[in-house]
Amino acid sequence: MKVENCMAYEYHKEIVNVGETKDFYKQKNFIGYILSDGRIYQSHDHNIETISSFFSMTIENLRDNFDKRGEILDIETQDSIGQMLINYFRRVSYEEVVALDKFIKKNCLSLSDILVGYFNCHSITRLNKTIITSFNDFRPFHNYILMGFTIKKVDKILYCNGEFKFVNDEMIKNERYLDEMEKLKIDVPSDEDRKLFFK
Repeated sequence: MKVENCMAYEYHKEIVNVGETKDFYKQKNFIGYILSDGRIYQSHDHNIETISSFFSMTIENLRDNFDKRGEILDIETQDSIGQMLINYFRRVSYEEVVALDKFIKKNCLSLSDILVGYFNCHSITRLNKTIITSFNDFRPFHNYILMGFTIKKVDKILYCNGEFKFVNDEMIKNERYLDEMEKLKIDVPSDEDRKLFFK
């Protein structure tokens, strides 16, 4: 797992969704993720159903046939989330697979929930300039915040002592940082000029 750091993600204008709730289902809206390494992942066919099915089937297969893990995971893909999941399943224990399966079912979680809470990905929603993260520190989103994005935090998911759990760590650094960013946006109203303050 990658650890949160203070390096800011590069700003990608193509992920900007604008509009109100009435525009939520417009096909032109970008749907995807900022991956933990900062790359942008755009969902194919406007969703991640194929990867989600692969994820569910792989958990089920590993839970029931862990001794055949090499065979089950003898695949490669060009899909960056798919490959991230394959790499994860190649290194985890049987106990972790069983615990993850149980945790997902108990909490009715989707793959998107797991990607954001456990794999340190950040969901780019259909909503107006909104990113959902489990990061406690918002500084990696500096360039996005500067360009008017709202960052929403959800609980982190951790695997500890043989079980998965939600962890609601306090948002200790963000209030002051977000206040400073708001002042900067007021002082520098032009998007083009704000780019001068990118990190």
